[in-house]
Amino acid sequence: MAQAMIQGLKQQQEHGPHSAGASIPNFVFRAVDPNHNRLEELQPKIHQAVPQLTEDVATITDIMVLSVKPQQASEALKSLTKYSLQESALIVSVVAGLPLKKIADARPGTSSLVRAMPNTPATIGKGITVWISTPDTTDEQLETMKTILRAMGAEQRVKDEDSVDMATAVSGSGPAYVLLLMESMVDSACHMGLPRELARKLVEETFIGTAEYAKMSKSHTAVLRDEITSPGGTTAAALYNAEKGRFRSVVSDMMWAAYKRARELGGKPPGAGPM
Repeated sequence: MAQAMIQGLKQQQEHGPHSAGASIPNFVFRAVDPNHNRLEELQPKIHQAVPQLTEDVATITDIMVLSVKPQQASEALKSLTKYSLQESALIVSVVAGLPLKKIADARPGTSSLVRAMPNTPATIGKGITVWISTPDTTDEQLETMKTILRAMGAEQRVKDEDSVDMATAVSGSGPAYVLLLMESMVDSACHMGLPRELARKLVEETFIGTAEYAKMSKSHTAVLRDEITSPGGTTAAALYNAEKGRFRSVVSDMMWAAYKRARELGGKPPGAGPM
């Protein structure tokens, strides 16, 4: 996800400001990653790539982004305790399930913290990021954060940290649900006899067009769906089988499972809900 942020910001720097945001500052990008293959991949795109955090890198960093797997969060936080940061440094976490309190406990002298949940379409500037900040984060830092996130797509700031866990289940993991449905539709189309490339094109354009149509319309999605469901028609037959197969319940169970897992990763009880 950090790579998506870098890519989005560099594209905005090269091709002009985002239509909905301010101009992009001339950031200097530094990456820390113990994976040498990843460092080699990043090196041509950024100013500096190093295998581990050092005092030199830490003390000149204005914005530090934590972008690791949830299982690696504890190790990443431990590395932060070894070095001094600028008093005005902003720490941004895009780690699923990692609460602000855990970051604050690891860096008791740092009060400017942001927890954000982007998604993979951010790589092409079409993502959506839900985020929250600590009260001590300055107005200037908040504006910089908005600029960074808008380089990756849309952004929505929330006041309740649990909303970030919920967003993890909706938009953070959401692309995987969409891709699973797309994959299933393509495979079914091939089973019917359509060439795979044609099936893929039909599915991709259907998803893109439907999302744009729903976004532009002021009607509820149920109304839009009803408009293309003729009595006794093909769509009605398909939807009947979806309901018979508990399609809605499967989607709900997926999202609740993701939400509960996000809470568990943050050391919180799973909360209410099915399953």
